[in-house]
Amino acid sequence: LMSKFAHTREELDFDLYVKEGDAPIEPAYDPKCDLITNGCEPVAIISADKLRDYDEGPAETAAIAEVLMNDARTGKYVIAKEAWDCIWE
Repeated sequence: LMSKFAHTREELDFDLYVKEGDAPIEPAYDPKCDLITNGCEPVAIISADKLRDYDEGPAETAAIAEVLMNDARTGKYVIAKEAWDCIWE
């Protein structure tokens, strides 16, 4: 997936990568988190599918921005709330 810059919605279809009858995907701790001071801890679950959808994307973008804005390390870099919807126009 990472070798190509952009993919169509069809190319990103979940069913292309996880087939019916496959073992369920278990949550896993990213080993790279051990390299980060104090480790990693998930703060939100996001959907890449929603981010690509013009109806659900703005709300998913806002959810991500809220998490980043409320973190002292990243909050000062997040654009103003008033501008969040403009990326979808």
